[in-house]
Amino acid sequence: MNYSRMAFEADLPRIEAPASITNPSGCNRLTGAGCTLIPATDDGQPAQFYPFFSTHVMNGACVWQLGNHIPGSKNDFGQNQEYGTLLNSTYTGFGGVATTRYNNFRQILSKNPCAAND
Repeated sequence: MNYSRMAFEADLPRIEAPASITNPSGCNRLTGAGCTLIPATDDGQPAQFYPFFSTHVMNGACVWQLGNHIPGSKNDFGQNQEYGTLLNSTYTGFGGVATTRYNNFRQILSKNPCAAND
């Protein structure tokens, strides 16, 4: 099925270490402070690898790939920048109380760049 648009999304804030007294640069999901597109390693350095999506033409058809600098890629959408900006989501909590968190990075594309007929 061809979809008219698509989005890239990564839940890095949800899986990053929370900000704390011992790790003040961690991701604060209440404010978005310290949340990064490249996760930190155990020693606090940016990871050397975080996969991103790209497209490739195979047998005349557009196909999606997930990895890092795959030879023959047609479009890498800016690599890790494809995941866009922090997304503030609102959730209904206990007793109907709304709460907001920065749990994802998201970028919505208005056109599907790898439709089945491309």
